[in-house]
Amino acid sequence: MVAAYRVAPRWMSTVASAGMLLAGALHLAVAVEHWSHAPAHALFFIGTGLVQIVWSLAFWRSASPPLQKVGFLLAAVLLLLWALTRVAPVPFEPGPEEVDAAGLATKACEAVCAAALVLMLVASAGPQTSGRSWRTVLGLTFVSLLLTGLTYGVARAAEPFLPGLKAEEAAPHEHPPAEPASQAPPATDDRQHVP
Repeated sequence: MVAAYRVAPRWMSTVASAGMLLAGALHLAVAVEHWSHAPAHALFFIGTGLVQIVWSLAFWRSASPPLQKVGFLLAAVLLLLWALTRVAPVPFEPGPEEVDAAGLATKACEAVCAAALVLMLVASAGPQTSGRSWRTVLGLTFVSLLLTGLTYGVARAAEPFLPGLKAEEAAPHEHPPAEPASQAPPATDDRQHVP
């Protein structure tokens, strides 16, 4: 018996492609600000951004099932790495990274991409194979957890061998401070002074 597959709506592949493209562009943009204090992070962002852009262009051209799976893995691993490095020390840094607007925007784009890809995997399955498509999604999620752990472990293990890529000790990584809250006007004396 041959499994029946349907074609997922085009808007799903457009959303997935656009989400990954925007995330890639954001990664390239933040690479510049990281270069001066943590070259390893800048190199990671450049590599990640380029891979995301190449994937999004390839997926725009042909939304094939293998590219759907690769895109989901890419987005899921990057989301998981981001979450992990908010609570555990970032490779090539002494501690966890802080949550910032650029990171949240990038992760939102990747989450939209991952969600669209899951919808595509499920929508393209025929009635007889819908259960199998969910098993595929669960399997890909498990693989992304393994890849996240492997990536994090390899990066942490590489730190002693690549000291030139470490964040500078004298200038710890800090994002620009948020605008200070407006100062309340000084208290005034409401009593009338009579000369």
